[in-house]
Amino acid sequence: MVPDDRHETGGDPREEEEHVWRFPLAGERTPAEDPLLEMCRLFFRDFLRIGFFTREGARVNVDGFVFVTDPERVHEIDEKR
Repeated sequence: MVPDDRHETGGDPREEEEHVWRFPLAGERTPAEDPLLEMCRLFFRDFLRIGFFTREGARVNVDGFVFVTDPERVHEIDEKR
């Protein structure tokens, strides 16, 4: 009798991962309409939880930002949903 080198799944056991961790995603999120805008908004929001912006050494409060490609359109950091 020849030993069977296949694992229960039928594949080579050396090719299988020993430990696989899977975590469910928190809530269902729909893709952002503008991914760059959403990334920047979340970055500024998270930064303002741990730091603050300054101008010439003095603290300034900010509530929005603009992109250089569209300076007329102001985007709120804490978008009211």
